[in-house]
Order: sequence, then C-alpha cells, then structure tokens
Amino acid sequence: INATKKLIACVNRIEGYKSVLKESGIVIDEELIIHLTEDEKETTEATQYLLDINCDGIICYNDITAMAVLKYLHENLLLHSIPSLTNLIHY
Repeated sequence: INATKKLIACVNRIEGYKSVLKESGIVIDEELIIHLTEDEKETTEATQYLLDINCDGIICYNDITAMAVLKYLHENLLLHSIPSLTNLIHY
C-alpha cells in the first residue's frame, strides 16, 4: 500500500520494490500495488482487497498506513486468524 504517485519517496520505493521482484524472477502484478492517501478508510478498503485475493503480506508506505492496517485487522478479529497473512512491512 503506497501513497500518492506524486511523492518522490513513493516513486523510489515502488521502483525499489519492482527492481527486487525483477531480480528475483517474480512477475510484477500491478494490481497488487495500491496508491492512496493516508485516509484510514482507503487503507482499510485496500487491506480488505488484499485479504480477499489471499496475499501473503502487505508492504506499507509508512507507519501511519501500517497502523491503519493493524487496527483494521485487530478490530475485525483477523490479526491472528489469517494464516496466509504472514508479513507486514513498513518504512
């Protein structure tokens, strides 16, 4: 989950993410890269979308986004009940 495409830090982080995937021989799925504001509602919607498609981890642009993801998981009793979600990374 990334912030707006206009911020240079966001651009750099996405490019780094894509570079590592390419180096590892992993196909980049653009549908897994979600750009949004730091609005909590957008973050919860993005989190639910990623859970719905059975992602195994979420990389967050910053601590604010990561906290919104954790809050959503906790409030919905999902924090320990989703074995496929094993990784939450934030900058």
